[in-house]
Amino acid sequence: MGEDRAAEDAVPQPEGGVADVAPAAPSAAAPLETLRAEMRGLVASDAVDKPTALELVRLWNAAETLLLQEQHARAYDVAALRHELERTRLQAELDRYARRHTLDEAQLRQLADERKPSSASVTGFTRRS
Repeated sequence: MGEDRAAEDAVPQPEGGVADVAPAAPSAAAPLETLRAEMRGLVASDAVDKPTALELVRLWNAAETLLLQEQHARAYDVAALRHELERTRLQAELDRYARRHTLDEAQLRQLADERKPSSASVTGFTRRS
């Protein structure tokens, strides 16, 4: 009976025997680390002479420097855009508060004008021409 229950709970798998689950997204550093390890292996190989190995290392370092500069430039651009977005959001909020304040002042003036007593009601006399 326990085996029947386990068979019912089992998740069906495709023919390859691997569950249909999306693989975890590799980190950005993983491919770079793989390439770096392959480069070290190539440079350390006896099949590559020393001047060629040094040239490979120089080219690798130049490519890695360019990659880091590009990452830095993109991070800077993202930070600048986020800052601009926040500034725009805050400006819109300030504009909304200013419009609300202006409307409130206009309503208060209108109420004050409606409640302001006329000169006739204050003195009890009306002016006749």
